[in-house]
Amino acid sequence: MKEAVTLFSALSDETRLRILALLTHGELCVCQIEDILRMPQSKVSRHLMALRHAGLVSWCRDGTWIHYSLPEPKDDLQARLIDCLRTCLQEDPQVQADVKRIAECPPLAAKCCEDGQETPPPPSSPKAVTRRSPRETTNPSPAPGVARAPRVRLRSSPG
Repeated sequence: MKEAVTLFSALSDETRLRILALLTHGELCVCQIEDILRMPQSKVSRHLMALRHAGLVSWCRDGTWIHYSLPEPKDDLQARLIDCLRTCLQEDPQVQADVKRIAECPPLAAKCCEDGQETPPPPSSPKAVTRRSPRETTNPSPAPGVARAPRVRLRSSPG
């Protein structure tokens, strides 16, 4: 039952459904998905991570590029859901517009990310760890509209 909840949770978002509908047409690079959906890389990556967690997409790395596709279904429920994606969503006007934009994207072999966009490694990779400077971690800025507490200078003891 837990796996079903994870699957349906992943399917409960319009962006994730659009991504899955695109992947029913074949493998796509992250930057192609960004272009087709007209969304920033951070948003696309967040949704792809949720789909990966649910086992609804598979990925492979090709140098700095990450390609996503639909996996072989691991059980009957997943097979039925993927089949439903192939048939049920294809009449949706947004999905139809997205599918038309697939043709406008450069093919995977054209190394679509070479125009300066570099797809970052997935968050599970050690290279994806965001490092913060000591100032950011020890003295965060207050939320907008919240006054910062005054700083108190400690006196050093004489001697």
